Amino acid sequence: MKSVIGLDIGTSGIKAILVNELGTVTKTCSESYDFDTIKDGWNEQNPKLWWESAIRTIKGIIKEEKKSDVLAISMSGQMHTTVLLDKIGKVIRPAILWNDTRTTKQCAFIQTLAGGKNELLEMVSNPALEGFSAGKLLWVKEHEYENFKKIDIVLMPKDYIGYKLTGIKYTEKSDASGTLLMDVKKGIWHDKLIKKLGIPKKILPQILNSSDVIGNLLPEIAEQVGLSVNCKVIAGGADNACAALGMGIINENDALISIGTSGTVIINVKDNMINVDGSYHLFSHCYQNDLYEMSVMLSSGLSLKWLKEQMLQTSKSYDELCKYALLAKPGSQGIYFLPYLCGERSPHPNAQATAAFLGIQSTTNQSEMIRSVLEGVGYGCRECLEVMDPLDTIKRIKITGGGARSDVWCQIISDIINREVESIDIIEGPAYGAALLAGMGCGLFKDLQTNLNTHAKIGKLYYPNLRNGDIYNHHYLVYKKLYKYLLPAYQEMKK
Repeated sequence: MKSVIGLDIGTSGIKAILVNELGTVTKTCSESYDFDTIKDGWNEQNPKLWWESAIRTIKGIIKEEKKSDVLAISMSGQMHTTVLLDKIGKVIRPAILWNDTRTTKQCAFIQTLAGGKNELLEMVSNPALEGFSAGKLLWVKEHEYENFKKIDIVLMPKDYIGYKLTGIKYTEKSDASGTLLMDVKKGIWHDKLIKKLGIPKKILPQILNSSDVIGNLLPEIAEQVGLSVNCKVIAGGADNACAALGMGIINENDALISIGTSGTVIINVKDNMINVDGSYHLFSHCYQNDLYEMSVMLSSGLSLKWLKEQMLQTSKSYDELCKYALLAKPGSQGIYFLPYLCGERSPHPNAQATAAFLGIQSTTNQSEMIRSVLEGVGYGCRECLEVMDPLDTIKRIKITGGGARSDVWCQIISDIINREVESIDIIEGPAYGAALLAGMGCGLFKDLQTNLNTHAKIGKLYYPNLRNGDIYNHHYLVYKKLYKYLLPAYQEMKK
């Protein structure tokens, strides 16, 4: 049976999957790796880790396959992470990761140079935040000018793997839209902004569509991994876009909540005339010419991990902790948790924000604190949905990620947002979206919806509890005020 490969280049590891012509995942292989924290807020990674892991995981899933049966490979990868190559294709310096926050000064400079926040939003549909690639390029220009002069091309992680597989340097719309250098609504580099920033246009690669064929495998790479030289390499997409595709978020006003280390809320949109205010992102989807709105909470699942490992220091599983939270009543006896352990991006773009528990008393117990963390993330999801969809046009909400494996957490989120939620238990995530792009690009998948119906099945439906919803409506109104109350303190604390 004919197959394609989906490869996801993540921050903490890589995953390769083999998907047959029916859309079924037949094999998976993954590897973990680390990133380097140079100092507080400075996170980097050696692209060599991605490439070596890519080779091993591809080998791991095709060793029993006929070469001619694997038709194509495509990639998804961490957005914003910036790879700099010289003229001979050598990595100049470690890649600066998406979660690196060293570029606050450069972000302010970008906004000023663009003429202000509104002007920048008009140009590229997004505010200048530390994660985006543009600020990283300006930081390298200011602090490592010798490295900046060596830059021949700027790529994203999955583009770098595509280059290593084919020898062709490229990017595509969904990843390019996360650089702060692309006119998202037009799908082209924003020449005026690029010129203002003093970034040479020649170092930015050609922008392709996500399902475009880059080329075939280089002969030496095909031999190394055990694939045919006729195996096509498809452009691929950014991890969040591929995750949305893999979960079936392809219809207008479909929404996806993902509770992983970070938390994302994505809404698929067809209208490129949408107005943005900077409290969330507007990016190109990897499906057709769609766009998607996205809010990012930097510490959703991470908040529970932090509570478990750093504060409670317990060996209990996450599922046990979530069940223990049921001993506390909805609203956690008036305890609120603000999930800003790594600053925040949506709907409060503020790298200086910090997490907080409020309302703790002498009678406060562990179950209440655990529940307040689950609820804090739920309130954050509701806040993100409200700013992206003020007219309540969302037709369907799916939920995925590690947090979605907890019935308790899914129910709390359903109660807080007062919406029916469908859990989709797909552990392949962005890798499956990449595989779909591979199948579309090589012509293996004729009917994408059929493939999605096979794979992205509903795990469980959660219906909002109206009694709990009334309680949460009150607490949510309080939660929304807390950030505003604490904002002056955040500013003073960092001085």
